[in-house]
Amino acid sequence: MNRILNKYILNIILLFSLVISSSSLKSQIVDGIAAIVGDEIILKSEVDQFAQTQALRMRIDPSRNPNRYQSIWRKTLETMIDQKILLDRAELDSIEVSEKEVEQALNEQIDGIIERVGSREKAEEILGYPISKLRRNYREEIRKQRLVEKIQQQKFNDITVGRREVEEFFSQYTDSLPEINPGVKISHILIEIKAGSNADSLALNKIDSILTTIKSGEDFSELASLYSDDTNSALNGGELGFMKRGTLVPEFEEAAYSLSPGDISEIVRTEFGYHIIKLIERRGERINVKHILIMPKTGKYDEDKVVILLKDLRARIISGESFEDVAGEYSDDPEVAINNGNLGWYDLTSLSIPQFAEVLDTLKVGNISKPIKTDYGYHIIKSIDIREGGKLTLEDNWYELESIVIRNKRLQVYNEWLDSIRDEVYIDIKM
Repeated sequence: MNRILNKYILNIILLFSLVISSSSLKSQIVDGIAAIVGDEIILKSEVDQFAQTQALRMRIDPSRNPNRYQSIWRKTLETMIDQKILLDRAELDSIEVSEKEVEQALNEQIDGIIERVGSREKAEEILGYPISKLRRNYREEIRKQRLVEKIQQQKFNDITVGRREVEEFFSQYTDSLPEINPGVKISHILIEIKAGSNADSLALNKIDSILTTIKSGEDFSELASLYSDDTNSALNGGELGFMKRGTLVPEFEEAAYSLSPGDISEIVRTEFGYHIIKLIERRGERINVKHILIMPKTGKYDEDKVVILLKDLRARIISGESFEDVAGEYSDDPEVAINNGNLGWYDLTSLSIPQFAEVLDTLKVGNISKPIKTDYGYHIIKSIDIREGGKLTLEDNWYELESIVIRNKRLQVYNEWLDSIRDEVYIDIKM
């Protein structure tokens, strides 16, 4: 959830990759290797794609600002090298991310791109390919990004600083510290809206009917385009493109890898809903499939249940129960195990969720909001503290100063740690 509100996280932002065919891969290995990391290679074409999309995010035109773009390109290559090192370490430490986390982060990134350029059509024009292709090829990069974030959180989130360190930092940098905007420190409890048993039965009946239609000879791609709730792949007849083992949810992957080319699965249940899968082609451990997804639809009854639950939780907290304890038990925020619902400080002038901004404008310190609906579900929010804007002082802005010092210390320790494990890996930069 800190990710939703743009809270600072030491993360490595890697962007969009394209599936490279085996024939083009062979030619690029000959003349397009950007770097070798351990026993893996980074292709120049991969760095190009990441750097171009990063430039798009920063609104930099490579043709008009080639020096700035070259700087972005070099930084992108360094970041990709670091990512490969960190991913190897994450595997050694058995760190995992769920498909739910990947899907949520994927939606956020794609929505952000579309918002920045103005429309889906404009984004596709700039990228040169459809959003549906972007989505299926970017999924693996999102998974890698979340793995990197998790290893950073596990290794560096417990770093703290003492009072003397904060005071020394303030004394040294008083004149150069920026002014801050008004802010608020908040906690929240998120409850997602989940479809009930009736919606689940309706979805199952619908996909069963579609499967019967397919078995009677109807075209799979046409039915995917008409009925699939995966709207991005539906634009391409349900096709997901080539995926390697380990990138799909387990139930989907197990069914897909058991098929022979041309085979169609029975109904497969995953956390996203009900699927019918058709295997198009298999190349070693990579497969290309089409699917039809029918998701159980939430309705007013499901929303009402969430609102009633949150009202009950709010009453319990007001009556004396710990907000943190209740959040830890009930919240669907994927980071609740780390933060117990505490989202920290946020700039009141730039909150990215409008519904939060509206409530926090009037919520007094110590008070808890009524249930608020956002794209992620329903929340109750507790205002923990507020701050006025202006020049930072030790007396009034201790938390902000402490956060800056902790962030700097974490970054320093992180870089030292990364340098140490980098020394253990063979790295050859070709460009």
